[in-house]
Amino acid sequence: MADINGTGKRGFLDRALTTIEWLGNKLPDPIFLFIGATVLVMALSALGSAMEWTVQPVKPQVVTETVDGVARAVRNEDGKPMLELVPTGTPIGPRSLLTGEGVYWLISNMVRNFINFAPLGVVLVCMLGIGVAEKVGMFVALMRYLAGIVPSAALTPMMVFLGVMSHVASDAGYIILPPLAGALYAAVGRPPLAGIAAAFAGVAGGFSANLLISSTDALVAPLTERGARMLDANYSVLVTCNWFFLAASAFLLTLAGWVVTAKLVEPRLKAQAEARAAAVASAGAEAEVESQQLGAPEKRGLRAAAIAAVVTLAGLASLMFAPGAPLSGTMPAPAPAFGPIPVRPAATEGTFTKAGDAPEGQRSIPGSFAVKPGTTLEAEGPEGQRGTFRVKSGDELTGTFDQGPAAQPRWSQAIVPFILIAFVVPAIAYGITTGAIKKHSDITKGFVHAMTSMAPVIAMAFFAAQFIECFRYSQLDAMIANAGGKALAAAALPAPVMLVALVLLIVVVDLLIASMSAKWTALAPILVPMMMMAGISPELTQAAYRVGDSVANIVTPLNSYIIVILAAVQRYRKDAGIGNLIAIMLPYSVSFFVVWTGFLLLWVALDIPLGPGAPLWYTPGQ
Repeated sequence: MADINGTGKRGFLDRALTTIEWLGNKLPDPIFLFIGATVLVMALSALGSAMEWTVQPVKPQVVTETVDGVARAVRNEDGKPMLELVPTGTPIGPRSLLTGEGVYWLISNMVRNFINFAPLGVVLVCMLGIGVAEKVGMFVALMRYLAGIVPSAALTPMMVFLGVMSHVASDAGYIILPPLAGALYAAVGRPPLAGIAAAFAGVAGGFSANLLISSTDALVAPLTERGARMLDANYSVLVTCNWFFLAASAFLLTLAGWVVTAKLVEPRLKAQAEARAAAVASAGAEAEVESQQLGAPEKRGLRAAAIAAVVTLAGLASLMFAPGAPLSGTMPAPAPAFGPIPVRPAATEGTFTKAGDAPEGQRSIPGSFAVKPGTTLEAEGPEGQRGTFRVKSGDELTGTFDQGPAAQPRWSQAIVPFILIAFVVPAIAYGITTGAIKKHSDITKGFVHAMTSMAPVIAMAFFAAQFIECFRYSQLDAMIANAGGKALAAAALPAPVMLVALVLLIVVVDLLIASMSAKWTALAPILVPMMMMAGISPELTQAAYRVGDSVANIVTPLNSYIIVILAAVQRYRKDAGIGNLIAIMLPYSVSFFVVWTGFLLLWVALDIPLGPGAPLWYTPGQ
């Protein structure tokens, strides 16, 4: 494979990228990765059980001091409460999945594991609305309209920005924007590969940044919440938890992509005589651009969609903020509960089946435990409240429940339906105006289209759910999280160092596993509680994950759409290969990593919330 300079020589970078590509191609697709991971968990659970591995559970606790008879939190030099890890409960060890009980649990819970996989329902509901908008052509028309009204001088920032925003339309950005950008650049005498690169950088490198809440937000938040609840059973992660940071990042990455294109990528492509190739292709490119112009029905459709969007958003806002509206106000926090609660079954020894009824330090899953008078249990009360109880006799517990989760705004429970409505209504208005929707069954076809496009995700979700629940059942997740959390706390690394290390870790993993959901499904149960033990909130951990996942998308050979981009490149450079494409895109990846990671650290230093109700730091009990 020739290098990007066309000399025929392969430099160190080209050889390194080829090696990464070769290694990545040896990996199976995500479904078989999850199957393999599940088998590995089963083997490790059996080995650990046989060797009697144990880990002492710990939990973060605010350090307090008593001044004038009043206990108050000790704060560090930054004003944040200081945390210490304190032992809780008894040491935990792995539960073997290769015993008769373990095999029975896996087989009998296989369907339940899939049904209860939280991200699946959230993403499918979001995609119902997005699927209709895609099916009737609204997203394609909107991109073409925006691209067609931008002057040449603003072409690069607009292409990067459209790329950043395009993932609201699922994967349409990968398919539509790069070829369109190449044609537009060629038509104005600029290197078409520069346009393709700028659009691809926005779509892939800015994958997580957006001004709007999208299906990706709905996908990762439940996974983050599940990881957080390993340590704090009441913790809630909103879909909007990174909204402020990611919205600001959309403008940051647009600027960064513009600078990289103008200062690095486009000058190099011009030096390689790409301008001459553009001149040769310009006639055909102009015809293509002309074919991309909107017709009168599409223009009317976009106007109708814009009006429908304004009316819809106003209606949704009224549901949230109008006095007495169904979604105004907050959900009341559950009151503490006191007094005895029954142990099921009523015996000094027995099997507890209710989540949270396991002895303190054990996982909240069905299992057999010996319970004797004087034993301390961690139980679950009304509305998810947690409490520590002591067995007084064979048939009751006494103790106090902790306060339940903090009150949340009522609208926070309706974000996913909001996304569905906000896309469906404008899409229907567009489809009726353009004639794409002639009868109600055309809307149904949009819903079916969305589910068809989600078939790979549904298939992957089944196997990911089995892996997650096997990991949870084996208790290896809790063991790794506790061991890692103690190591992080002992290292006492500054928060910025930990965040940079986390972003770097995700970048490395992304070169081998391109799927955003596959990575976070596997990593969230480990990384989220570990970072919580170091005082970093789940929301901030998720933000760091999304930075690392996005910047590596540009150069990973395992990006499933890299072949689509390569086909667009080969239209103007017949001999281009994946190595050439990665070499063109590498400056974007490196620049986005430096700029976006630095922006995250600046955001943290300025102590700005990541989103509505999304703190930067984790403080137990708050």
